[in-house]
Amino acid sequence: MRRPLVRLPEHLPLKGKISTVNALDAPAERIIAEGRVIVAALSLLAIEIDSNLVALHGSAAFKVFVAYAGIAVAVVVARIWRFPSGVTGYVAHALDIAILLLLGALGQAGLLVAFLTLYVLLAASLRWDWQAVLGTAGIITAAIWAGGTLQTIRIGRPGDNAAIVGSLYALVAGAMLAFSSAVRERRRTQLTKLTGWPGPEPSQTRRPHLGGLLGHCANVLEAPRVLVLWEEAEEPFISIAIWRHGEYNQARQMPGTYGDFVRSEEHAESVFWTDDATSTFASVATGPIRLEAPIVDDRLIHAFAIHSVASAPFAGASCKGRVFILDRERWSDFQLQLVQIVASRLANALDREIMQSQAREAVAEIERARLIRDLHDGLLQSLTAAGLQIKLISDNESAGTRERLEVVRQLLVGEQRRIREVMGRTSTRNEREREVTLNTYLQTILAETAKHWNCKASLSVDPPDAMANATLCVHLSLMLGEAVANAVRHGQASMIKVSMHQSCQDLTVNIRDNGHGFGGESFSYEAEFLATAKLGPLSLRERVQELGGQMRMKSSSKGVELQIKLPLT
Repeated sequence: MRRPLVRLPEHLPLKGKISTVNALDAPAERIIAEGRVIVAALSLLAIEIDSNLVALHGSAAFKVFVAYAGIAVAVVVARIWRFPSGVTGYVAHALDIAILLLLGALGQAGLLVAFLTLYVLLAASLRWDWQAVLGTAGIITAAIWAGGTLQTIRIGRPGDNAAIVGSLYALVAGAMLAFSSAVRERRRTQLTKLTGWPGPEPSQTRRPHLGGLLGHCANVLEAPRVLVLWEEAEEPFISIAIWRHGEYNQARQMPGTYGDFVRSEEHAESVFWTDDATSTFASVATGPIRLEAPIVDDRLIHAFAIHSVASAPFAGASCKGRVFILDRERWSDFQLQLVQIVASRLANALDREIMQSQAREAVAEIERARLIRDLHDGLLQSLTAAGLQIKLISDNESAGTRERLEVVRQLLVGEQRRIREVMGRTSTRNEREREVTLNTYLQTILAETAKHWNCKASLSVDPPDAMANATLCVHLSLMLGEAVANAVRHGQASMIKVSMHQSCQDLTVNIRDNGHGFGGESFSYEAEFLATAKLGPLSLRERVQELGGQMRMKSSSKGVELQIKLPLT
């Protein structure tokens, strides 16, 4: 059934205008047409006030001005600019130049012709780019020189300096307006490029990744480096992202590592630039300033070798920080505005990524609760029943059989305990980020796994007191269990050696066995090939990829070696 359209009462008053009229938004051709009327009117008024501007009041030059004024009024009344066409602009511009050249040919190279010359150059600047302005200036200059030369030939002696002055005036005015047009075109190009922000990466599943955004900003602002530092509302550290000559890196530091980024409290929320970060001079939105000390914190300057820099703050719903555009040779007020736009977009991108991460965590919590309930109601009950059945069977078997059945029963009991530990572990953020000693946590788990698979295993951790959050430790225990199972089942290994090395940025895990490898052939696969060809232990490879790490695999007749590198931030 179609619903009837709802009509608003016609007597309701409008609460405000939908848009306002602004003369700066008018079409260029309209501004030029109205300017032509003003130029012609002022020229005729000047002639009436001072007849010396034109040799004779009724001369041909005066008639040209009158005809030009008539044409100008006709163009405005006809409103030709309402029908935009490239031909219209070219015809109007050619007419203006023709009137100017005609006046010059009639011997009028005075103030009015100079005024008209400036108008023609301005019209070219409004219509087109700097090349059109220079071309127009060149035509006018050549015409003035030709007129001066013809006059010299006609009178048989050098004329006055009017031709020289006029040509110089046309060249200087044309050059200045061409420069202004080039600046406008460059800024328009930069703004257009800035709008092409790269979208979010589908493969991104963990922390905010700004590589594409910072690379885009560096390209638009023509800067070799872009640095972003920010703090998230629920994170006890500072996030650092830097794009440097095509490479992107991201890390974390403790709060206060770089102070408040900007030393001056007065300008803590200001956008600024300075050619030398170690100097006391800087330029803000209101103009240049002189401070008692460098505006950027010394620790930040030394950590990232900052020299020439422009910076703007940003504050989103979930984060707060600053962006630093580094190593650009020159800065301008417009560049400062671009940096402000970049800061605003980065805040939006970070907010989006943080909120998406929180949404994923919320969905994961719901799925985890459902899984725990299913495990409790299904798998745990089945394992308990299987353990009871094994115990009943073992009572009627021989001693050797009872011993084997007891190993199986203990294996089931161990799995029950591990499942209950996972179920009983609180799912709060603080618990998942709780620091655990790697050696203590993994040593027992690795020993139990080796016992179940009837092999030997060893673990070494460097440094011995290395710690990691509880979530990563759970992933590591499952990865070690999978690696041991694969080594025994597929390689008939009897010894597995596990070594771990922790640095500030990542954790390197090396797992080596003494099995016969993959078919006895020797090979070595890098992380990129494993991911592309989908080779190697599937479960391990997917878990490493989920954690944002990389895995490298070597195989020979002496065994298999897995090298896994996981980020700690």
